[in-house]
Amino acid sequence: MTEDLVFGKKLSGYDYQTRKGIYAVIIHPVEWTVATVKTTMGNYFLPGGGTEGEENDGACLRREVLEETGYRIELLGYIGEVQQYFFTSAGQPQLSQARFYLVELGKKCQALYDALTHHRVPGTEVNSVHLFGQYSYCSVNCRFFIIKM
Repeated sequence: MTEDLVFGKKLSGYDYQTRKGIYAVIIHPVEWTVATVKTTMGNYFLPGGGTEGEENDGACLRREVLEETGYRIELLGYIGEVQQYFFTSAGQPQLSQARFYLVELGKKCQALYDALTHHRVPGTEVNSVHLFGQYSYCSVNCRFFIIKM
C-alpha cells in the first residue's frame, strides 16, 4: 500500500481525540492465516498498540506483540497507515491513526496476559471475525501483497 486511507467521516463541530497505534500483520506463510488477539469480550484485534515514551515504531511493536502473544518478532516491512473517524462506545469522537507492519513471528518467550488469547484466522475469513475496519483492510491487503511478491 502506498497511500494512506481514511475510513469514516470527520463531522464538523466535534473535537476528535487522536489515538496513534502501531500494529503487526502476522501471516502464516503456509496456512495463510492472520494472527489476531481475542479479548475476553470476544473482540478480535491485530497485535499492537500505542507507543510509550520515546519508543519508535519497531520498539513499540516488539513490546506489544510480546505482551499480547508471547512471541518475539522480526519486522519485515512497512505496509501503510490507515485513519478512522468514529465515536467510542462512550460517545466520544476519536481519530484512530494506525500504522501497520508486516511481521514474522520468532521464538515464544512468555505467557499471554489473562485477558487475551492468541488466534490465527484464515485470511479468507478476516472480515467474518469482525476485526475493526482498518485492521481487516490491512490484513487482507497484506495477504495479497505477499502473494504478489
